[in-house]
Amino acid sequence: MTIIAFCDIRLKERILRLIENFMKTNPWTTLGIGQKASSKDIRSAYLRLVAIHHPDRGGNSSRFDDIQKAFDTLSDPVKRREFERTSNEKPITKLAETVHEIVNEFWTSVTPNSRKD
Repeated sequence: MTIIAFCDIRLKERILRLIENFMKTNPWTTLGIGQKASSKDIRSAYLRLVAIHHPDRGGNSSRFDDIQKAFDTLSDPVKRREFERTSNEKPITKLAETVHEIVNEFWTSVTPNSRKD
């Protein structure tokens, strides 16, 4: 295996971990809904996902916990406002910027004469 192939695997692993973390920390993404979803939409998405991921139905307990936490945050107006207040950046923008930094770091490490954009 060449050094570039090894780095490529490590790059993919870092990006996948980043996306998994993003999914866990963003309640809208966890439930698969938009930020302007109504209470009805939130509940509907929650019930659909619980039916799939509940541990008693063979689902993953970690994924179920993430779904439960997302629902708890978005279904409670106080918790939702607090979350929105503290997450001042658009989550997807932050994710994209971080992926860009990881890819730049990778290319800088494999091409000695490269420059950062």
